[in-house]
Amino acid sequence: EASRDRKTHKRKAMKYYNPNEIIKACLEYYELDFKTGSRTQDHVEARRMTMALLSEMTTLSVTRIANMVGMKRSSVTKSTGLISDQITYDQRILNDFNEIKSKLI
Repeated sequence: EASRDRKTHKRKAMKYYNPNEIIKACLEYYELDFKTGSRTQDHVEARRMTMALLSEMTTLSVTRIANMVGMKRSSVTKSTGLISDQITYDQRILNDFNEIKSKLI
């Protein structure tokens, strides 16, 4: 019970951000519209980064994030996992993630 209360308390203490502001920041950062469905590497990376930021910085469900970016739930889950992995070894991805995030804070 105590462990459960602490988790709930931590969740409530976090600041969450407006999903539309996150999407706007990503659109501006990448200077392209990732909602077009294009499969170019730039578009794919922009979509993945947006989904990862939405997942980390909001309380939105995976389904809601999928609806906002025009993807399937499974794509959101896979993309957020890929970005999390890439952040550990790809400095450019980490820099992009932190730069977009810093514009929102």
